[in-house]
Amino acid sequence: MKPQKNKPRAAAQVRDPDKSVKAGTHPRFLFMAVIFSWAFIIYGQSLQFEFAMDDNIMIKLNRSVQKGTAGIGELMTKSMVFGSNGKNDGAYRPVTMTSFAIDKQVFGNKPGPFHFINVMLYALTGIVIFLLLMHLIPAWHPFFHFIITMLFMAHPIHTEVVANIKSRDELLSFLFTFLSLLVIFRWHDKNKIKMLVAAFVLFLLGCLSKETALTFVVIAPITYYCFTKWNRAVILRNSLPFIAGAVVYLIMRAAFLDSMGSATQIKIIDNTLMAASSVSEKYATIIFITWKYLWLLIFPHPLSWDYSFRQIPVVSFSEIRTILPALLFVGMAVYSVITLSGKNIFAWCIIFFFASLALVSNIFIPIAATMAERFLYFPSLAFCIALVAALTRLPKTDTAKPANKNVVFALITGLLVMIYSVKSFSRAGEWKNNLLLFESGVAASPNSTRTHSALAYEYAVKAEQAKSMQERNELYNKSIAEFKQALEIYEGNKEGWYNIAHTYDIMGNYDEAEKYYRKAIEIDPKTANAYNNLGAIYLRKNQYEPAIELFRKATTLDKAYADPYGNLGAAYHFQGNYSEAIRYYEQALAINPGLQTVVNNIAKARKSQADEQQKKLNN
Repeated sequence: MKPQKNKPRAAAQVRDPDKSVKAGTHPRFLFMAVIFSWAFIIYGQSLQFEFAMDDNIMIKLNRSVQKGTAGIGELMTKSMVFGSNGKNDGAYRPVTMTSFAIDKQVFGNKPGPFHFINVMLYALTGIVIFLLLMHLIPAWHPFFHFIITMLFMAHPIHTEVVANIKSRDELLSFLFTFLSLLVIFRWHDKNKIKMLVAAFVLFLLGCLSKETALTFVVIAPITYYCFTKWNRAVILRNSLPFIAGAVVYLIMRAAFLDSMGSATQIKIIDNTLMAASSVSEKYATIIFITWKYLWLLIFPHPLSWDYSFRQIPVVSFSEIRTILPALLFVGMAVYSVITLSGKNIFAWCIIFFFASLALVSNIFIPIAATMAERFLYFPSLAFCIALVAALTRLPKTDTAKPANKNVVFALITGLLVMIYSVKSFSRAGEWKNNLLLFESGVAASPNSTRTHSALAYEYAVKAEQAKSMQERNELYNKSIAEFKQALEIYEGNKEGWYNIAHTYDIMGNYDEAEKYYRKAIEIDPKTANAYNNLGAIYLRKNQYEPAIELFRKATTLDKAYADPYGNLGAAYHFQGNYSEAIRYYEQALAINPGLQTVVNNIAKARKSQADEQQKKLNN
């Protein structure tokens, strides 16, 4: 027998992603079905979850959202938080807020349907990613596009985005932005005007969902350059929808908001970078944070809803934990610059990662967050693509062939998808309610003053709902312990001082309450409710003059705060000064007519005043 000669290996054929196939007869259809279903396998549990963390502020406590579709006009022309605190600055995300209003109109305030919409958006995002990858890398078999998408769908870093209703802004922004890119790739050779208009509308919707989409003004043309053979004129033409969308968004934001940024000064408790003593420390800490982001993509454990002061420390360039990441990032930057001209996929991933993080990196614009897992939603796609591209270098891996021809690759990536999925399923369960979420936050971020404060507050809320005195006291004691831990981490946590005082107040420990109310006032002399509550303690002790002084101070700090007016009325009422009591009761009811205690007290004061006048007439 003659030895068989090795036949020359044919070059991989470039497939046409637009080639029509019969539905259900091609693995692409099965891949998309699995991708869509996987979102519900991991996150279907969230349909039973409650509102958690900021969900109540954005939905139940947002007056504009609570109007349903009648509030859409206000949501389109005001800031994201206007319906919650009346401030028309900061984030402008009308599409996201409108989606909440529509959900409220249709489903009321039941959290289940809100969660369902989030999971559905996530599932659709997976389909869009898969289809787009087929256009970006058509030479690869759809199996490889499927693996990238499945790694993205399973990655635990996304649990906050999907399980937290408020983070729908990330879901919508990502979905609309990548749809606009898909439209460009799918129909760029067809009706150009319609294609450009459709891409513009979709990208504008992405910007109006969350401003992260703005980074695609840079990312889109680089994507065209790396994944196509288009010339400069075509790249510029196909970039116009992103440029125009960004301009229109910025014009709308400037026209509707009172200021382009937030008028509120960023606090240390929100952003550790505010504690940096120098510019050098600030940028060293930013490098350290960026490394933490990259590490969470590589090894997503532990995960936390909060990374504020002091979970992330302020560092300097003299520390090894800053030096090594800095050298790594410089190396990545140099590598991307050198290899970009060769349309290197890793160069594109590096640029995408850093560009999509730019607006939340605190480099260009300071934001009210040190870092957050939701900020990795966009950058994580670059990580998943880079990971699969790296694994294709494994021996006997042929990107032009299906899974059964790439057994080692399939086993490794399949195992990774399963590990990610198990972690995501477990982590998602911690978003079921505030108690579970905040307990997990303390475990994952034990050095954060905010995680301890949040858990302490939640224990106090649960104590008020307790059925037995023993359970109530146990929960209040847990609350006190967590507040003390929060204050030990950061003495400037003014909400912590007030809340621990209020907890002691509710427990009837007025001496401790007074001590902590005074500390709250020392930390922030403008804390109106601390003055009011401290005055109420003096009122209980029948020390009317110091109580009146404290109530008056509270009214000067917040003229829209009804409680101190009602308490002033009570103080004068106890002294028998009914005319003054009635005057302040009326002021309290003018601010808040629903204060039933004041309604009852003013009736009593008027009766006492009438009785007194009648007694004088009889004499």
